[in-house]
Amino acid sequence: MIEKRRFTRIDYECAVQLKELSLSAQNLLKNSFSKNISQQGLQIISFDFYPVNEKVKIEIFSSKYSSMLQVIGRVVWVTQFPYQRKYRVGIELVDISKAVYRKIKDLIEAKLLKAFRPWGDKNAM
Repeated sequence: MIEKRRFTRIDYECAVQLKELSLSAQNLLKNSFSKNISQQGLQIISFDFYPVNEKVKIEIFSSKYSSMLQVIGRVVWVTQFPYQRKYRVGIELVDISKAVYRKIKDLIEAKLLKAFRPWGDKNAM
C-alpha cells in the first residue's frame, strides 16, 4: 500500500472532546481519545458514532500546554470495532489557528526527536 499522507503521523494518545457542529446535533461535548495525530488530521477512538463529512469541534488535551488545543475537523472515515459499539474515526483538520498548528507541529517533532534519541541528549549535561 502506498502512503498518501503529506505529513508525518505519530502515535499520540491523549484525551479529546468532540462536539458535532450540525444543526441537528445535540451540541454536547463527548469524551474520547486520540490514537495518532499529524499536522493535517488525527484518528480517535470513540463510543459515539460520527457520520462521514460531519464537522466537529475538537479539544485536544496535552500535558505540554496549559490550555486545550481547539480545532475544527471533518470526519473522513469511520469503522466500527467488531462486536462492539466503539469506533475508529479519521478526522481531517479543516480550521486551525496558526498558533495551534505550531503547537501540534511541535508535539510531533518532539515525539519524533525522542524516538531517534531514546537514550536522551548526551550533550545536555
